[in-house]
Amino acid sequence: MEFQRVLVISIDGVAPRFITPKSMPHLCALARTGASCFSARTVFPSITTPAHASMLRGIDPSVHGIIDNTPKVLSTDWPSFLLQAKTAGRSTAALLNWPPINALVEDHAADQRFYLDGGYGNTDDERIATEAQTVLASRPDVAFAYLISPDVAGHDHGWGSAQYYDALATADAALASILDAAGDDCAILVTTDHGGHGTDHTASEPIDMVTFVVLRAVGVDPLTSFAEASILDVAPTVAELAGFPPAPAWSGISLAGTEQPLADRLVDMLASMRKHSYGEAVNMEEHSLFTAAQARTAGASPELIAACLLHDVGHLYGVTGAWGSPDHASAGAAVLQQLLPPAVVEPIRLHVDAKRFLVATDPDYVDTLSTASRASLIEQGGPLDDAECVAFRNRPWAAEAIVLRRFDDSGKGPGSPPPLDDFRPILQQVLG
Repeated sequence: MEFQRVLVISIDGVAPRFITPKSMPHLCALARTGASCFSARTVFPSITTPAHASMLRGIDPSVHGIIDNTPKVLSTDWPSFLLQAKTAGRSTAALLNWPPINALVEDHAADQRFYLDGGYGNTDDERIATEAQTVLASRPDVAFAYLISPDVAGHDHGWGSAQYYDALATADAALASILDAAGDDCAILVTTDHGGHGTDHTASEPIDMVTFVVLRAVGVDPLTSFAEASILDVAPTVAELAGFPPAPAWSGISLAGTEQPLADRLVDMLASMRKHSYGEAVNMEEHSLFTAAQARTAGASPELIAACLLHDVGHLYGVTGAWGSPDHASAGAAVLQQLLPPAVVEPIRLHVDAKRFLVATDPDYVDTLSTASRASLIEQGGPLDDAECVAFRNRPWAAEAIVLRRFDDSGKGPGSPPPLDDFRPILQQVLG
């Protein structure tokens, strides 16, 4: 891979389950131009300063010694990727705010350093984006920019609040401006440090630990995916792209070259479901194939066929019991929504509620359910009440979710389903 200029942008506190083409259009568009992983992992503790120390240095908090946001000298002198790049003769730049983040970048690591010493102001992201026009005009070889709006809103108002979504839009607009300043010939790696729930993010649960990585670079094909990624992989990836040696202690790996076509990644996810059955007579891969085959035979749209194929992938990401994961509909939508169209994602998101709606409104429907579906219905909350039925009926994509649900209920054999590869062209088509 040839030497490239590299810009890393960290957007603090972006939980991937809130990223959609509507909430962060520029980030999602960038993801389509390269490789991405929206089920990446941060380090524990999932706190801003420890996570950024690990992002910049590719080492775990147990090594660098930063375990909270209290200012502290690192327990190691292993360099950040900015200092490692500068030592190798690369020009460097940093656009920072908040004292603990500024302290993580060594005094002489950045040839250019823009630092907002106020910390977590409401207009900080806009100011960083404005300053980026000047800093990046000099075309530094390796640069780092830090945005903070989503984390501020999460702590003040809650992850998933209206204010949090506004902050995602603010950060996404700043991202667009920074990308414009960097230029199309600059490799871009966008990531985050942690997720969040309520007004905090210190748990070791996936809701806080799941992050994302988006990479656009020469040699990385569009619409590709990393099967897995870690915050520890950022520094080694920068080193490979920018053509300098990684520090020996960096424990992550370079993500460049590990990507695969997104359609292949989806196929692999489906294939991995053959290990699970959750009380049904068929395994989950067979069930997915039977469901998609029903939709195809009925002449459904490519998007609805794809939704039928992928409707249960959330079982791979939620906490499962004997009947699978009660939250698999929302979990599945959350890992698909960044790159697949709403016509695929939203029926998946609603297909459990569609079952609850049909049980509440169709007296004969419950008799069509398998034993496993009846058992999981209890875990999923039982029938919708009257008000919930009205709300569900009025939701966009509810009609499609009901159709998916009917295919879902009948997608359990008998016989053998069509091969998984039969549906690869459908996945490629809906990916665009």
